[in-house]
Amino acid sequence: MRTINTKLATRIWIALVILWAIGRAVFVKELFGSHGVNGVVYLTVDLISSIPYAIYSARLVITFINHDFKSTYRNIFATAFFFYIPDLYILIAARRVPAGLYAILFVTITLFSAVAIGTIARDIRNKRKSAQSTPENPR
Repeated sequence: MRTINTKLATRIWIALVILWAIGRAVFVKELFGSHGVNGVVYLTVDLISSIPYAIYSARLVITFINHDFKSTYRNIFATAFFFYIPDLYILIAARRVPAGLYAILFVTITLFSAVAIGTIARDIRNKRKSAQSTPENPR
């Protein structure tokens, strides 16, 4: 079986996160730049919020698997908070935005929310499967 180089995988993931954030910032600047949203500020907010988002979403999966629902609820709140911070920046900074542009923003938020929820659900399923198939719990 082939092993994955953790350092390389981590670096690739960080690069992808940064590239994704830059792409989003360019998109946001194009759509909302003329309405008071600064693309560089958006990029900064996005990158800064992605670190705690990653931490809390990982904790959310772990606490859910461990049936620590009190912590799970706290992690759901923190994960959602950090996930939506860049979008909140747009809503706070934007001025005189046409309704159609807000509609695009809300559709995008909805789609990315669905992807994030699906990813967390998949991670929970994968962690459960791997926990059930450990040598202590052979299937």
